[in-house]
Order: sequence, then C-alpha cells, then structure tokens
Amino acid sequence: MLTPHDEMLAHQLPTTFDHVSQSDLRWVERIVMYGFDKSGDVNVMTGMARYPNRNVTDAYAMVTKRGGETKVVRMSTELNPESGALGVYEVGPYTYRIEEPLRRVRSTIAPNEQGLSLDLSLSGRFETYEQTPAFHRSRGRVPCGRDRERGRQRDRGGQPARRAAGAGRRCGGRRAGNRRGYDRSGRGR
Repeated sequence: MLTPHDEMLAHQLPTTFDHVSQSDLRWVERIVMYGFDKSGDVNVMTGMARYPNRNVTDAYAMVTKRGGETKVVRMSTELNPESGALGVYEVGPYTYRIEEPLRRVRSTIAPNEQGLSLDLSLSGRFETYEQTPAFHRSRGRVPCGRDRERGRQRDRGGQPARRAAGAGRRCGGRRAGNRRGYDRSGRGR
C-alpha cells in the first residue's frame, strides 16, 4: 500500500515503505521512553511498537508515584501507515511525534477513560550513535529466522532439538543446517 512515507528517499527494499525485509511475524520496531523527576516522586515509562507483518501497532504508558500509586494505559490498533503527518504516529489517544530528528521527541496521551493523560517531551543531551547489531551464533554457525529459537529448544531428554533430514531453510544462499553445501544425496551443489 502506498503511504506518505513512500514519497521520501529512504526505501531499503524495492517495494512500498510499509513492508519489511522478513516475513517473520515477530518482526517489530519499538520506541521506549523513560522519565523521572530528580526527587524520585514520579516515574514515567511510555512507548509504542509496530508489527508490520501482523498489521498491528501497540502503545502504552505507565506513571508511578512515591507511595505506590500506579496508572497504566494500553492501546492497540490495526496498523494504518496513512494516518497522520510524516514523523507522527497515533494509536487511539496516544501520539508520538518526532519534533527534531535525532534531537527531540514528544509523547502525548489525550484524556481517556483510563484516567491517564500526559505530555512528555524528551530532548537528547548527547550526540546520537548507531547501536551495534546483535550477532548470534549457534553450534559454530550464524542461524537465520526461526533457527535462532531452535538453538534454545530441547527435546524430552534435555538434548538440543534436531530437525528432520532435509528440513533446512534457505539462508544466505545455502540450506540452513547443511554445513558442507551438499544435497541429501551427498552430491555437491
């Protein structure tokens, strides 16, 4: 689906901006913000998540006060990339706005039936930096997709779960789980 984001020169794939490179339903993009006053009397946590392969956007906010009073509001809706201006994301009463890219953002929650509203602006105090990507290795290989999770699964005897012969997935041009690049008949590819 074409969205206002498709007008920008920021595509990473030869498709519309609402698609990601993987079909994994767990693919997620998150924003998390924390704030507190120096006295420790009030703490705020808020954020949102976008699951493009599930067509869902979630948002939440939690405010805690000294003495244990806590208010929480959670929202979820069908992903609608056409709503709002560029850099503005809305889920029900929740709005996340990029006011100055890589410098200042704003999160607001309009009055609602849960009784929690807020207007939180956060400004960076130091230069932004690129986070180092996570790199996983399982049994000497870099797994792809669900193979990462497979490395954590165990059978009833406590041994690592094994995949049926020939059940490898394509990953980086080779079958995952087939170390030498041979097909099941033993012939090289």
